[in-house]
Amino acid sequence: MQVTQAYRALAACTTRYEAEGRWWSGTELHKLWNQLKKSDPALSWWGENSKCAYQEAFRDLDRALRDFAKSCRGARKGKRLGFPRFKKRGQCRDSFRLTGTLRCEGRTVTLPRLGTIATHESTRKLARRLANGTARILSATVSRTAQRWQVSFT
Repeated sequence: MQVTQAYRALAACTTRYEAEGRWWSGTELHKLWNQLKKSDPALSWWGENSKCAYQEAFRDLDRALRDFAKSCRGARKGKRLGFPRFKKRGQCRDSFRLTGTLRCEGRTVTLPRLGTIATHESTRKLARRLANGTARILSATVSRTAQRWQVSFT
């Protein structure tokens, strides 16, 4: 069974938190991942994917850990947060976020490493706003709902 990098990162943070009372930052997790993927031959598949997906997962974990720490100190408004947990297979939404060169033209979207993908709806209005400079795509979230993949832009 292939373990996702976010799962490995959360396991590493949990282990370090139990031992030292602190965890890895998003940058440190990315450095650890770079060392691990070069040394472990079982991770040869990583080059087929966009590096943005890993970076965003590490950033999300870092943000969740910082929010947990603020919640423990009482510096965060809202309900008290617990330590981040592992996702359950089949009970969570499959999704990943991409940054970098994101383009849309007519009825297609171009995403890093995935290439040009046809869309159900026209993206002409968004492409026109991008060309005029009145809009900017920061990231794209690719998610799966009912065996259909969808992309949403931020």
